[in-house]
Amino acid sequence: MKLKFLKEITILSCRFGIIWDKQNDGGAFSISEGSIIIGIKCYKKDPGYTFNVLMHEISEAIHTMMGNRFDNGRISEDYLFNFGHQSFETHNELLAQTIIKFIAS
Repeated sequence: MKLKFLKEITILSCRFGIIWDKQNDGGAFSISEGSIIIGIKCYKKDPGYTFNVLMHEISEAIHTMMGNRFDNGRISEDYLFNFGHQSFETHNELLAQTIIKFIAS
């Protein structure tokens, strides 16, 4: 799989700058800063893992914007998600519309 290394995307009404981090393999996002960081250290060796990180961060950003992600009061950074089937469908539609932009044909 080959990815397009886009510099920015828009999800709903939020514009995100994409930072491709060559030093790491993880990811992060910030709605307030309008950024998504995707680690690409292992991209050549394992592009599937990098794609998973990309999907994870975009998916989590979508859930946050939809109001489906909540802080877990017992464990920090282990978020809880709560949504019904319609929200699940909306999330999948937004995820598909966004992730397809990153797939090189």
